[in-house]
Amino acid sequence: FFFKQKTAYEISACLVGSEMCIRDRIPPGQNDLLLETDNDSQELDVFRGEWSPSEMLNFDLLSTKIQIFHEDIHTVPTKVTGMFICLGSPSNEIDFKVVSPNQTIVLEKQGEDEAVFYFTAEEQGTYQFKLINDRWNNDKRVTFALHLGNATNEVANQQFIDPFDAKLQQVINNLSSLEAETKYSFRRFGRYLYQTRENHQTALLIMVIETLLIAFVSLLQANYIKSLVENK
Repeated sequence: FFFKQKTAYEISACLVGSEMCIRDRIPPGQNDLLLETDNDSQELDVFRGEWSPSEMLNFDLLSTKIQIFHEDIHTVPTKVTGMFICLGSPSNEIDFKVVSPNQTIVLEKQGEDEAVFYFTAEEQGTYQFKLINDRWNNDKRVTFALHLGNATNEVANQQFIDPFDAKLQQVINNLSSLEAETKYSFRRFGRYLYQTRENHQTALLIMVIETLLIAFVSLLQANYIKSLVENK
């Protein structure tokens, strides 16, 4: 989750936005304000329970400015949830957009002073979260929260379990193949040892026989030479 300063770019003829550094973060436990809303839409069901965002920032959104947050998403699909609330001005409405890596608008809210949002990121890359203040002379104090993946109180659902099961099954299959190859290698090595032992025994037997034959022939030669000497 990152944000940076860079040259402003034009959104409309009268609206220029810039990406600014955010210095203020909301300490844990101070996000209750974001949950106190009269909006009973189905979107709030995503945040019921102990929803705890991974990032929560507090910053000033100046008039005719845009605050852009960047989030790199490497694993898809990824569930993205978040919320924002504006305080400190008689007219707190701002516009909000989420732009995908291919520059298409994934989600958009207009004229809201507080809202929750969620969507499923289907593309890998950098997503942009734009908070737009197109009012003149009307600065706002904004709290923005964002979380990737399941909310902390949710149990992993099937879409996250299935890929894990598939990879686990792949690991099991690889281990089974490795076990079979190891057994085959041991059998081959056993046969090699047996054949080597047989060859060594055969070679030893031949060597013993050759030694005995040489000794026998040497004895015959000695007796023959002895008989010749005696006859003389």
